[in-house]
Amino acid sequence: MVNSINEIYKSDLLNHEKWHKKGLELLETAKQIEPKIKEYWDKESKRNELTHFLDCYLMICSFAIENLLKGIIVFRNRQKIEDEITKTFKLPKLMQEHDLTKLCKNLKIELIYQNQKDLLIRLSRAAIWQGRYPIPLFSNKLPIENIKSFGVRPLSGKVIGISSQSDINDIHDLVSKIKNEYKNTT
Repeated sequence: MVNSINEIYKSDLLNHEKWHKKGLELLETAKQIEPKIKEYWDKESKRNELTHFLDCYLMICSFAIENLLKGIIVFRNRQKIEDEITKTFKLPKLMQEHDLTKLCKNLKIELIYQNQKDLLIRLSRAAIWQGRYPIPLFSNKLPIENIKSFGVRPLSGKVIGISSQSDINDIHDLVSKIKNEYKNTT
């Protein structure tokens, strides 16, 4: 029985289409939250009552993009992943990365604009802590590190959530770029 469970695990892990499909399903879920994000940016909105939608939206989008990228990783590195999983029957190191910037870099997906690079940082932050917890796992993650397109801002003594009115469009553009990369790869 253990053998058959290991084989199912291996088969599912090596199925790039499953990774891609999960990413698309997560994007479909995130799309349901987009009206709340638009409401958040409305001049008349009560932003503090809607912030959690923004944080969760970014978190779900981060999970989606991670799955889309991992679908490409599986396709491009199938043999390497298969060799490793055959030995360990656990998720290979290559697939344990959650930092979207590193995943894009490993796949040689070039991001030209600073706001795209910053978006990956913010999406990764949302997945790691901002979408799930009121504070980061470590105090040194409070500053707005490595985010350049917003300029330099001093810490005000509170956790600053940075987002942009263009987040939805920027995420859609990034997803389109990754989908094209997937299509060209598979």
